Amino acid sequence: MNQSKIYLFFIPIVILGLFLINYAVTNGAKDAAVVNSGLSPTSVEIEVPVEEGIETATGQTTAPDEGAAIQEATLILSVNENRCRGCGRCAMIDPEHFEMSGRVATVISQENLDSGALTSAIGACPENAISLS
Repeated sequence: MNQSKIYLFFIPIVILGLFLINYAVTNGAKDAAVVNSGLSPTSVEIEVPVEEGIETATGQTTAPDEGAAIQEATLILSVNENRCRGCGRCAMIDPEHFEMSGRVATVISQENLDSGALTSAIGACPENAISLS
């Protein structure tokens, strides 16, 4: 087989690989979030903080309380060590949040949890071992 035929064979494979990586990065995070949350892809669970003194969806009015503040949910980034196979993709994509410890990834930072690199790393995990909840 001459060299030009080899290139013609490998070019479509490389293009397909790049397409799959792009798909995993852009759509995989959404799928990983659904899988890690324990929800089915068709179910929706929304938690909305209710400020006191505001009418709720059921028509009830909450009692006003001076100085009451809306509490924000605290997100926690974690890696399920039983599911992690140690491929290291998360640490390569987002070294700010992950590092490899032996054969599993570990979380090294709980800061900047809305970063794009973190979203990409969660989506790139082949075992869906990373959760942000």
